[in-house]
Amino acid sequence: MSSLRQPATLSMCQAECHHQGTCWFFRGTYFCWCIGNFVGEVCDLISTTASSSIESGNATETAATGILLVFVAFGILACGVLFYTLYCKHDEMAAL
Repeated sequence: MSSLRQPATLSMCQAECHHQGTCWFFRGTYFCWCIGNFVGEVCDLISTTASSSIESGNATETAATGILLVFVAFGILACGVLFYTLYCKHDEMAAL
């Protein structure tokens, strides 16, 4: 049973996880499971890498959306040219 991860009371963990996480028991050791941007053995440090990875994810998503919009615009333009060539030009040739 000691190999299973189990919740423990906050007072069991070192420095009570600075009230920035929850205390867990795993393989005979108490450890803090930090929440938010807090890291470290007792959740006493603030991580700045989480926010930058989210920003890079948004940048990738924005680039993919931009590329998709360019393809859609070219598709609409191609359909317009095809419509003009097949129908409008055909009517002009029939009028002659």
